[in-house]
Amino acid sequence: MNKKGMMLLKPIMAFVIVIIMLFVILPLMGNILPAFEKKDTTVNVFSKLVDDIGGLGNGKTTNSLFTISEKYILIGFNKSLNYVGTGTKTKCGDFSIVKVNKPDDLKDKGALCLCDKGLLDTDADACKIEGICVELDYDVIDSENECGIFLLEGESTNNLNIKRSDDVLDIHK
Repeated sequence: MNKKGMMLLKPIMAFVIVIIMLFVILPLMGNILPAFEKKDTTVNVFSKLVDDIGGLGNGKTTNSLFTISEKYILIGFNKSLNYVGTGTKTKCGDFSIVKVNKPDDLKDKGALCLCDKGLLDTDADACKIEGICVELDYDVIDSENECGIFLLEGESTNNLNIKRSDDVLDIHK
């Protein structure tokens, strides 16, 4: 092959390699990007929920649409309890829970936490390790749940009914 042929072949080969890489990388990115979008969506919706709660006066009620991805749980803690669950899988309303510890810096405070559900399978401190928790001046309960615990899990969109009265924030679907 002559020099002119070799000079033309290099850019053509580079172009072919780039095209092949695009066909390999783009489908992979299509699988990776939705995971980041869901995390951001769940975190953004959590921030909106916290804003809704912050603006809720005593004796007032509001509704908030909350979308949660499969990767998270949303859990409320009472001021007097530093964990939820028993250490053994306990059925409580629509969910089963083993044990979830409240972060140490929220001891004796109410809290609402968005936690990594995958970590809870192996570590009760999932909310401390990979969680976003908001301190509240009141207990967080679910008066429609037989255990009184507010917890959302599983990929879903829920219209949450939220009522604040004195030292209690009652959240339920």
